[in-house]
Amino acid sequence: MVGPGPGRRALLRGVGGLSVGLGLGGCVWREVTGGADAADEPSRRGGRITLGSVGAFEALAPLAVESVPTGVLVDLCYAPGVLVEPSGFQTVPWSFADWERLGEGERVGVDLAELTWSDDEPLTPGDVGFTYGTLAEHRPARYRSVADRVLGVEGSDDWDLELVFDEPVGVLADPFSVPILPEHVHADLEDPIGDVPDEPITLGPADVDAFEPEVGIDLTFREEWPPLDAGWAETYEMRGGPFLDEVRFRVHDTASEVVAAVEQGAVDAGAFDLGPVALSGEGGSTAVATGPDDGFEALAFNTRVEPFDDQSFRQALSMLLDRERWVSRYRGFADPGSTLLPPAYPHLRPEAAAGEEPNEHPAMAALWERDALTPVREFLESGGTVTGEAGEYAGREVAESATGVETTQDEARHEYAFVETLTDSLIEAGVARELTIEEELVTERLGRPVSVLAPPVESASPLAEVTHRFAERLREFGVPVEVEVTGTAEIGERAFEDGDFDVCPLAWRGCSPHGVRTLSTLLHSGNTVEEGDGDGPWFNLTGYGLDEASADDELDDLRRERDDEARIEGVRALSERLYLEAPIAVVGYRIAAWPIDTTSFEGIVSDVVAPGGSSLPIQLLALRWER
Repeated sequence: MVGPGPGRRALLRGVGGLSVGLGLGGCVWREVTGGADAADEPSRRGGRITLGSVGAFEALAPLAVESVPTGVLVDLCYAPGVLVEPSGFQTVPWSFADWERLGEGERVGVDLAELTWSDDEPLTPGDVGFTYGTLAEHRPARYRSVADRVLGVEGSDDWDLELVFDEPVGVLADPFSVPILPEHVHADLEDPIGDVPDEPITLGPADVDAFEPEVGIDLTFREEWPPLDAGWAETYEMRGGPFLDEVRFRVHDTASEVVAAVEQGAVDAGAFDLGPVALSGEGGSTAVATGPDDGFEALAFNTRVEPFDDQSFRQALSMLLDRERWVSRYRGFADPGSTLLPPAYPHLRPEAAAGEEPNEHPAMAALWERDALTPVREFLESGGTVTGEAGEYAGREVAESATGVETTQDEARHEYAFVETLTDSLIEAGVARELTIEEELVTERLGRPVSVLAPPVESASPLAEVTHRFAERLREFGVPVEVEVTGTAEIGERAFEDGDFDVCPLAWRGCSPHGVRTLSTLLHSGNTVEEGDGDGPWFNLTGYGLDEASADDELDDLRRERDDEARIEGVRALSERLYLEAPIAVVGYRIAAWPIDTTSFEGIVSDVVAPGGSSLPIQLLALRWER
C-alpha cells in the first residue's frame, strides 16, 4: 500500500539516540517457565535480534498508522484487544481476556487481561472507552469501518465493560483489533490520534527504548506477558514467552542493502517487504523462511472516468496485463492474480466453492492476458462482457464462474470501434488501429490521453516494470497513453486523497483472513473521497460503487453475518464477482521471503502467512537466541 511519509521525528524515553552496536554481547540468560500447564522444562531467555527494513517508519501514533511495518510496531507495543493467529486464523485473547455477544449481537461483554502500562498504571475500562470514543470522533483511515459502527463503551454488572455497536457484528476480530490507548496520557494530547507523547506509555509485550523513524527503533520485551500463558500459544512453541530480551529495527535505503547486511552479519534478519531480492543469496548461516503473502499487487482503474466506468473496457485492460512477466521477476515464488483475497486464505477463494485449490479452477483465468491484441479488440467491438457464464470471450473458452455468480452488467456500457489511426502519438509509435468510444477518439472523449501513474522503472520494482509494460501494451492496443512517472508518495496522494488518476499501481498488504474488511475498505462507496466523512486517505481509490455497479449492500450484509459458513460463502461469491467486474486488476500474489540467520536463532514459526511481515510479532515472541 502506498502510505504517507515518516511524520514527526522523536527521541523517546530520554535516550539520546539509537545505539549503533549490532552485537549480542552483555546479554544475560534467565530461566523462565510458562503458566501452570506449560512444559516442565524451562525455556532459556535472553539475547537481542536486529532486523533490517526498507524506508522510514511512520510516527508511533497507534490509531493513525497506515503501513504494515509501523503497524507491527504498534501490535508489539500497544496490545490490541485480540490477535488473529496466523495459521488457523482463530481470534485469540490479547488485552481482552474474554468476551461474549449479548442479546442480538449489538452489545459485547468484555473482560480485560490483568495488564499494566509501562508506567505501572493498570489497564482499565476507561482506557478502552477513551480509545473507542476517540475512534468515533476522529475516524482515522485504518479504523474507519470500526469508528462508523461503535456507539460507545458502557459499564456492566457481569463484565468489565460492554462495547455497544449500531448493529450486530459478524466478525469480532475486526473491531477488537484496535490498539488500546492509555487515557491518562493521550487525553492530554491536542490531537489524540496524530500526536505522539514525548515518552510513549505502552501496554506491551514490548516497551520502547528509543525511536527515530528514519533510523530505527529499540524495543525491550517484558519479562512476563500473561496472554502468552494461554493454550493457543503452545501451537507456536511460544507459551511462557517472550524469550528474547531486545528487538532492534534498523532502516536501510534498499532491499539489496538489507539482504547484504543479513548475509554479512550486520543484522540478524530482514523485515517486511524486501521483494524478489530476498530470495537471493541463501547459504551459509542465512536461510530464507517463506510463506504466502497476505496481499497482492495490482493496477487500479478510476471508474469515475469514461471509459473506465465500463466493466467491458476494464476486462479488456485486464486481458492486456502481463502477469507472467511479474511472476518471473519473483523467480517463480509468485502466482498470477485474480481476486482481491490472496491464496494465503484458501477458505475465502472462489475455487473453494468448487472444491479446488487457489488458481486451480479455470474460471480464475477468465481475464488473464490473451496471446494477441486482435481478439481483445473484437471482444470490445462486439459489445459483450464476461458475465460469469461459460462461453468464448476474446478468443478463449472461459468456464462458468466457480461460485455461480454473475456480474452486474450483461453488456458493454459504451459502443467501441477500432479505426485507422489518426492520433499523432500512435502514428509515430507505428500503431495501425485506434480505439473510438461512441464514434469519438479517446483524446476527443477525454480531452487528453489516458494517464498511467507509474514509479520510475529504475526502482527495480516488479510492479513498476509491469505498469510501464502495461502502458506500452495499451498504446499498442490503440489507446493514446501518457505515462506520468512519479514517486510512490505522490501516487498515493493523487489516488487515495484526490481520486486524480486513470490507472495506477496498487501494492496492498495485510488482507483480512475474514475477507469482509478488506473488500469493504477497497470497494465500499463509503470509503471514497466523494462519500467519505472526514479526512483522507480514502482507500476505495477506484470510486467503485458510486455508479450502477456496487457491492455496498452485499458488504453491509456480510459484516453483520454471524454465521461463519454463510459469511465465507458470501465472501467467495462477492470476491469472484469483483474480479470479473475488474475495478482492480490483480497482477499477482507473492510468496513472502524472510531472510534470517538460523545459526543464532531457533523457534522460527513455519507455515504462517507473511512470516517476516504481518506475522512478525508472532515470530519475535517465539524466537530464542542460540548462544
